[in-house]
Amino acid sequence: MNKLIYISIFTLVLIACTSNKRHNVDSNLPVTDSIDMYKNTPASKSNLRKIDTLKHERLNDSINDESIVNTKKEQKITLSNVDSVSINEIKRYIEGELPTLFHYYKHEKIDEVAIWSEKLFGRCCSEADLDYSELLFFDITANNNNQRYPFRNLSDKMYSTAFVFKENENTLISIQLNRNDKWHKAQTNLLVDDVLKITDTILYPFRLSIVNGYVKSEKTFQENGSVKEIKIFLNKNYQGTVLLQDTPLVQEFKLDFTFTKNDVVTLTPISYYQGSKYSDICISEIQSSFSQITHPSINKKYKVRELWKIGYELRKKKK
Repeated sequence: MNKLIYISIFTLVLIACTSNKRHNVDSNLPVTDSIDMYKNTPASKSNLRKIDTLKHERLNDSINDESIVNTKKEQKITLSNVDSVSINEIKRYIEGELPTLFHYYKHEKIDEVAIWSEKLFGRCCSEADLDYSELLFFDITANNNNQRYPFRNLSDKMYSTAFVFKENENTLISIQLNRNDKWHKAQTNLLVDDVLKITDTILYPFRLSIVNGYVKSEKTFQENGSVKEIKIFLNKNYQGTVLLQDTPLVQEFKLDFTFTKNDVVTLTPISYYQGSKYSDICISEIQSSFSQITHPSINKKYKVRELWKIGYELRKKKK
């Protein structure tokens, strides 16, 4: 009987030690356009992990920055979904079907416009009939900055780069409205603060897409780690925890809170999928454009042509 108990304990310890290790991602991982199709791929076993957030030892001590309020409210878990809109935008201008999503990402070396995602990055090659939401972008920073793989890689509109950090660095990623965007001023003759009011609802619910891991190639994705769970804070107040998938596909999540122009959202990674070779944790890209996620009231209230006329008249008066 004692021998049986020892064997059972050893088995449980072994499972706990390997729960965060990355399984091999199928080299023929298809580009999908629905979450259901994705779940049926051979890689699905490693994509949705057992939710052990409440037992994770880093859950309550992961935020050491005193500027962040670590509330004691009940942990809310949100599962990310595959962002089929962004993936279809990446695919749409490529002739024929490429074998894997890594092949699409690599195509940016040949023609970055061909795999451009307007949802992730905003309008690419035209200025005709712009909605006001297409002039709004996130400003994304972090509290630590790897010189070789800096946080600016999170919003550089390139899949071949990544922001890299270590598990023990207590990384905080800050997301807020970019109030000094040059394109906004070029299209309206106004600054963002000249247009948006404090009371304007920019996002509801809060939505964000992310390219998790180092997706430059299948090799870099497998060898490096990625984020498993992220705590989300709005102006230092806890809003929920997101469980990301262990996949190179673009994924998104939604949380039930309102985002306005003065708000700061903080992403705090608390657990990770381990790479097969390196201890680095990587994120290739975070959505920088508001264009397809803005609350409908924004485009109803603000019209680009009208704003341009207002801005033009103000510039004339200043002269």
